[in-house]
Amino acid sequence: MKKIYLHTLFIFLSQFINSQVVLEFPGIPSGSYYTTTYSFDTIEMEIEEGESIIWGFSTLSLIDSILDTTYILEITPYDEYFGLATYKSKTNDNYRFFLWNDTTYTSLGFVDNSGDIYDMSNPNEYFPLPFSYGESNIDDYDGGGTILTSERTYIGYGNLITQFTEYEDVIFLNHKFYYEEELQFEFYSFISSITFHTLSMLFKLEDGRYTGTVIKDEQSFTSLQEILFNEFKINISPNPVNENLNIQFTLSNTSKITVGLFSLNGIMNKIICNDEYNTGNQVLYFDIKDMPKGVYLVRIQINDKIIVRKIMIP
Repeated sequence: MKKIYLHTLFIFLSQFINSQVVLEFPGIPSGSYYTTTYSFDTIEMEIEEGESIIWGFSTLSLIDSILDTTYILEITPYDEYFGLATYKSKTNDNYRFFLWNDTTYTSLGFVDNSGDIYDMSNPNEYFPLPFSYGESNIDDYDGGGTILTSERTYIGYGNLITQFTEYEDVIFLNHKFYYEEELQFEFYSFISSITFHTLSMLFKLEDGRYTGTVIKDEQSFTSLQEILFNEFKINISPNPVNENLNIQFTLSNTSKITVGLFSLNGIMNKIICNDEYNTGNQVLYFDIKDMPKGVYLVRIQINDKIIVRKIMIP
């Protein structure tokens, strides 16, 4: 019987906690961090042919707005191939995703130590396929550590991301990985400005007994540094909105303002404004009575800064 250790695929042993590296993105302050203690429990499961299991993430919002919350990203190296990245917010929410070092691959794109994030439309440029995870990540598995195919498909609307600090429009990603046709997983994620979301992760296994590891963690707060924004303030009301959407903002300098309304799949529905506004308090009104019900993204660009807010039309 083939036995596969799930933890070696996406939960990488306790070496993670041996060292910590703080990756400072532009605009995110240093001097704040938290600590995490990990424990591991081994589990076994019996899988019937064609059965699927949902493992890991339900809907997550890693970053809602840099204006509202301070975030620190910590990277804990595992070896030359793997690392674990964690976001911490002042609301004590804690989200983790796995990444690969060197030209670091994450589910959100390619992030290097300068904080740049690169477009994934041509992943072979950064991450040639097929590729190998190395021998250590799959135990007692006849297929070795090589992924035969990996598909990344853009769905929705998006611009090329060249720098982490140049926040662009919404991009949806569909990630599919195939391990010798025995273990498959796929997940969906999207980037909207600096809002990172992972929707779900699905693992499909052949019949047989599988041994895996459940990770448990406890976070302890160490310190946190507030951010003071002096350039502008924004308020969107009401939310949910029935008739008129009010977008209020205060500017300390004359600024170019562009506001767009997007569907959740990244398609732009309306341009609310694209104009220059003077210093002081400003209000935009947008009639949404003809808009279909649902959840939308309001993308606000003020000079070189972009903010994304969610609204609901009931």
